[in-house]
Amino acid sequence: MNVTRVVGNNVQLELMNQNLDVSDVRSNLGYSEEEFDRLTEGRLFVTPTELDAIAGQLGLTAEELMRERNCTEYRQLIHNMGQSNDAASIERVLDFFDMYADLKDAVMQNR
Repeated sequence: MNVTRVVGNNVQLELMNQNLDVSDVRSNLGYSEEEFDRLTEGRLFVTPTELDAIAGQLGLTAEELMRERNCTEYRQLIHNMGQSNDAASIERVLDFFDMYADLKDAVMQNR
């Protein structure tokens, strides 16, 4: 799994597991709604300084935020994923989601 996706998934997991208010975290980091959505979707590249700030908001280190977790933890983020524990299958599905989101963004920008 690519690092931006790992970070995005881990941000989502921590927000959910710690029952944090998304608006508060987003505001504290200075991100717009769109930027924060892209972050949690694993589609926003961040600098090391930004990564440290994000991790700090979640009570983690940057290294912990970039560490890939197991499929069981990530499954709770994806509705209708079924019971697959096959990391390659899950990665393939996530790749399709990313391609769709990128295509949608490109179409919206060219309107």
